[in-house]
Amino acid sequence: MHSEGGMVRVKVKVRRRAGDGGGTTGDVSGDASSNTNEEMTLPPCLSSFQFQLGANMVLPSIDHACRKCGVGDSFVLTERASSLLGYEWCGQLGLSEEVQVDAIMTVTEVLYPYEMYSKRFDDRVDMANKMKEQGNVDFRAKRFAASLKRYKKADELLHDLEHKNAFSWALLDEVKASRALSTQATVLTNMAACYLALGPRYSSNALLACDRAMEIDRTSCKCFYRRAKAKMAMGEKESAMEDLRQIEPHNQEALMLLKSLEPNEA
Repeated sequence: MHSEGGMVRVKVKVRRRAGDGGGTTGDVSGDASSNTNEEMTLPPCLSSFQFQLGANMVLPSIDHACRKCGVGDSFVLTERASSLLGYEWCGQLGLSEEVQVDAIMTVTEVLYPYEMYSKRFDDRVDMANKMKEQGNVDFRAKRFAASLKRYKKADELLHDLEHKNAFSWALLDEVKASRALSTQATVLTNMAACYLALGPRYSSNALLACDRAMEIDRTSCKCFYRRAKAKMAMGEKESAMEDLRQIEPHNQEALMLLKSLEPNEA
């Protein structure tokens, strides 16, 4: 039996009962094959809807019946058309407000707060990865402004994970959140590359992107290298050299850049 707080989605079919007075108002039955006329055509907002159990969002009889149903289970609810559909929709559907109708309801989904957030989060991560890949394609084609736009969108989808005390961390298992953070660190580092490619006036933006990425992953050689280049463009030579010295000693690009910054010995 489902408890309060769960979100339930139901699919609805409505049939006018054969005979004006058939059935008792508020009656719930497990038999979906009662003696009715043809099925009515409902607008999308009535044929499927979602509500929270215990939140007084639907008729009590619907709430009560859904608590006892598993996903895929159906039940039949007999009500006055006005109670079930509302007066406005009765008029639009050409129904007498007092006519009895059977609503055949099928539970299609039941989610609780963790599951709902987790599902939405998975969708966000998938979209962020798509944005990242599209950004990579644009960057390789030297469409740096377009690439930056893609990366920014990916960052927006994941930005609430940067601090471990964020609400997201409370609802997600750490493995899932850590993987998403890894994606975000890559996105931020790629944003820095775009800013550097767009010219010196974006150096401070590149520096900020690298700083944020460093808060997630302090082992990225690419991030140290790009932050050093941003600092160089801003005239912060000594700080740039410190970043370059953090990179693994066999990185030739970093070694060459560091050598160019070190004072020549007389």
